[in-house]
Amino acid sequence: LLGGTGVTGLTSLNGESQTQQIAVSYTASKTLQLSTGLLLSSSVGSYQYNSTSRDINLTANWQPKGGMLFSATFDLQHSAYSGQVGGADVSTMDFNASGHPFHSKLRLDFGYLVVHNVSAFSNSAVSTGASGSSGTSGGVTSTGTTGSTGTSGSTTNTSNDTTSLSLRLEYPIAPRYSVFMNYSDTLTAGYLGSSQSDISTGLNYLIGANIKFSLGWQIATSVNSSTSQASYNYHVSTLLAQLGFDF
Repeated sequence: LLGGTGVTGLTSLNGESQTQQIAVSYTASKTLQLSTGLLLSSSVGSYQYNSTSRDINLTANWQPKGGMLFSATFDLQHSAYSGQVGGADVSTMDFNASGHPFHSKLRLDFGYLVVHNVSAFSNSAVSTGASGSSGTSGGVTSTGTTGSTGTSGSTTNTSNDTTSLSLRLEYPIAPRYSVFMNYSDTLTAGYLGSSQSDISTGLNYLIGANIKFSLGWQIATSVNSSTSQASYNYHVSTLLAQLGFDF
């Protein structure tokens, strides 16, 4: 089964923004669905940062027998700032798995994300040379020539690579009680590099059909790669007590 959609948009608010989008989906079987999309956008006029961008993505969803859903997304994005030095090429791979393995009581959610970003940005300033002085000689007034216009400013390399992993496990131990464990780890190398991890574990109590109370313990750590940002590093332990509502 093949399906598709196309969208074109135009917005003008003292400037002009254009968007063109097309998406195609294909159901290969009862357990496998594929989709792809293309997004083109541009902005010109009195916006702070005028730009053009192109985004291409491909997604696959697979749900075999066994109570699990697997999905994978690959995305390529290119953007460039108009009239300024700068732009970005970003490639993203995102893998996810969720469900109840082998139809068990255990609930599992797993995610793995890889982002490769090659980018630079320059907020350049435009300067104009000073005009020459005026003077009068023999009844004739003369004025100096205005200096040339130029662009000044430095380009910042904002490229980096990010890898992120997340895991959530939840298991019911009684009709209203379940235990849970959350874990996430993110590593960024390059511009604004850092290492972050977060783990929490605890107990959920189902008060009503849509109300849940959670009690647990959380440990979070963040370490910046740059020594100049060391004052923002932290390692904290927190007692969690949360009341959640599902609508």
